Amino acid sequence: MVHRQPAAWEKVSLCDYPGRLCSVLFCSGCPFRCPFCYNRDLVLPERIEQIPERVNLDDVLSYLTKRRSSIGAVCVTGGEPLMSVAGLSLLRELRPLGIKVKLDTNGYYPETLQDVLTEGLVDYVAMDVKNCPDRYAETCGLPTIDLGRIRASIQILCGENVPVMFRTTVVRELHRFEDLAALSDWGFTSEPIVFTSFESSPNLIGSSLTAYAPNELDEIVGKIRKMGLINVQLRGESAANQKRGENYEV
Repeated sequence: MVHRQPAAWEKVSLCDYPGRLCSVLFCSGCPFRCPFCYNRDLVLPERIEQIPERVNLDDVLSYLTKRRSSIGAVCVTGGEPLMSVAGLSLLRELRPLGIKVKLDTNGYYPETLQDVLTEGLVDYVAMDVKNCPDRYAETCGLPTIDLGRIRASIQILCGENVPVMFRTTVVRELHRFEDLAALSDWGFTSEPIVFTSFESSPNLIGSSLTAYAPNELDEIVGKIRKMGLINVQLRGESAANQKRGENYEV
């Protein structure tokens, strides 16, 4: 079932649009079943149908219009916003408000992503890159996946002028050092890939997952930087610490 109203709404967020206060709109539905996903209520069909009440989009538009001097941005996330026509329609509704619009996507719908960019509907895109190509389907919780779609979205975003953030949630059971280093196989250019350490949640799709210790993840990042294949950043890391890779042996 396609729902034309957002599934949930966080009126104010400090961390979903870089450098800006924003509202967050959550769309339901996703083609992936990533075990580390903490939004299972927006992903699993049987849980989506239990959402008690959808957000009234008119209320959202009114709220943002009245507060655009203080809340100058909105983030559209999911689930996967581009999975249905509803997500594209939502972006078109938000664009006339005169505020910054950010899209969070898993990159599995490159044609729709291209439409979004061609129409100039967003000011910022964050794409989740789940893993290296060889372990992508496993990391998405699927038996197989069309890697061409992921590659196409990466190529589209690398060729656009819109600011882009590629990001990877790092899980010990799914991401070895060699897997993270092999993210370079996607053909990134200078765009940063932001590593975020996995955090457990009662709303996860999977179970029995763990995070690397901070010093372990620091070492992994440092070694990848030493290799010089991709521009790796660690979420929350200071600019000074981004040069730490010089201290590690590969």
